[in-house]
Amino acid sequence: MDKENTAVKESRPEWVDQELRNVIYQGNVIKDYKIARDGLCISYRVSDKGKPLEWAGSGPKGQKYPGVTLMLPDIDTIFVDREVKNYNPNNKMVKRTIKIHTMVADTWGESMDCPEDLAPYWSTLSTEIKDILRTYFSVDHIDDDRLNNHVDNLRFVSPRDNHFKR
Repeated sequence: MDKENTAVKESRPEWVDQELRNVIYQGNVIKDYKIARDGLCISYRVSDKGKPLEWAGSGPKGQKYPGVTLMLPDIDTIFVDREVKNYNPNNKMVKRTIKIHTMVADTWGESMDCPEDLAPYWSTLSTEIKDILRTYFSVDHIDDDRLNNHVDNLRFVSPRDNHFKR
């Protein structure tokens, strides 16, 4: 295992009474998994007691983000093409590695900051409109530390602002 993957794996938070919510991915609740505000992801697929999932590096070399591998249900809004790699037609599940910061934002995002340009209007928007708008944003690590996936360190930014960081 390379140094970057080791750092990702070792940065996973410990499981110590964090509040957990069902993982939300692409607008769908994934019932067999829960995630904490700090990115700790727990699987309930095999045991009612839950098992913390190991973090692994996801992305190109030098740009690894922590991710976990989940077995996701065959939901049309997630998987349009049934020929997708790792799709199991027997149980209608697909194996996917999802970046932690994306799951934290999707699950806990109501407490995250919106892009600066929308700040004056944000409080006037309905929850439904906010949820729709968030799909057009990128998730940014405020302190630029990809290993710090706590919701308090994440914010929604425009793709342009994410590309041209301050």
